[in-house]
Amino acid sequence: MGRRTEYAASQAAQRLKVPVAVFRWARHIGLIPDPDASSWQWSPAAVEALDVDAIRAALPGQPISGGVAADRIAERSRG
Repeated sequence: MGRRTEYAASQAAQRLKVPVAVFRWARHIGLIPDPDASSWQWSPAAVEALDVDAIRAALPGQPISGGVAADRIAERSRG
C-alpha cells in the first residue's frame, strides 16, 4: 500500500488522532485551512503541518456522558 495522496476530513482526523467532530469544529473556527488537494481533501503536507494540540484544544468543554447532559438540561429547564 502506497502513501496517501490526499485526506478527506475523516481521514485527516484519524491521521491526527482526533475525533472527526473536533476536526470539523477546528475547521469551522479557522484553525484548519480550506482543503488544498481538491474542494474537499487536504494534501499530506497540509495535514502534517496542522497543529494537533491546538486542534485538540479547540472543542470547548470536555466530553460528558448522556446522563450528565440530561441532568444539566433538567436543571436548566426547572428555571
